[in-house]
Amino acid sequence: MWLDTAAVALQIMTKRDMVAGAVVFEQDIADVIGMGFPLVPIGKEDRVVYMFREGWRFGLFFDFNPDADFSVEEMQRDLGTLHRRLKYRDLYDAIADQAVFSRLIAAGWFPFVEILGPEFGELLKFSEAGFELDEVEAKILAKFDSERIERMFSRWMAKAHFAGKERLLRSALKSFAEGDAVPVLKIALTEIEGILGDAYRKVYGKGARIKKLL
Repeated sequence: MWLDTAAVALQIMTKRDMVAGAVVFEQDIADVIGMGFPLVPIGKEDRVVYMFREGWRFGLFFDFNPDADFSVEEMQRDLGTLHRRLKYRDLYDAIADQAVFSRLIAAGWFPFVEILGPEFGELLKFSEAGFELDEVEAKILAKFDSERIERMFSRWMAKAHFAGKERLLRSALKSFAEGDAVPVLKIALTEIEGILGDAYRKVYGKGARIKKLL
């Protein structure tokens, strides 16, 4: 039994490139994909019960392993899901509110990875209150300077399905910097469909229409 002494490690996706030893801030986290205990040896025949607190919320995970074939990888994945659900509960609740979420969708917004955190939180507050989004939209868009766009671009290029589109996407970024929205939309929307198609073919070995891809 470990009482508040077991080291806990989170596996995360970041919004920007990170180097070893760098401080990770809340706004750097794009997603939590796993949680585990790097210094606790867990064998195939072991059983695990884990209770933890995230903010004011509690989580309980247990696996009594009846087949004596414990999977640390599956535990880490499930714990990551549980942690994410607790940490971002307010976000999940807001998205589940159809009235609020419908207003956001109608205005063209979604919890995109890049704006998760305070930026999307402010959008939610305005939407919940029934306010116009013009003011908060302008504030968010103003934060997308060339440095932030480059960080996003680097993150895209690290993914195999994006790398082949580098020249076209770079052209879209150039148009964005020049304030020319038409080529940005034309290129981005077309390439999104292509990237989804490539990813689908890799998994299923065949193509699919956009409705299926979405």
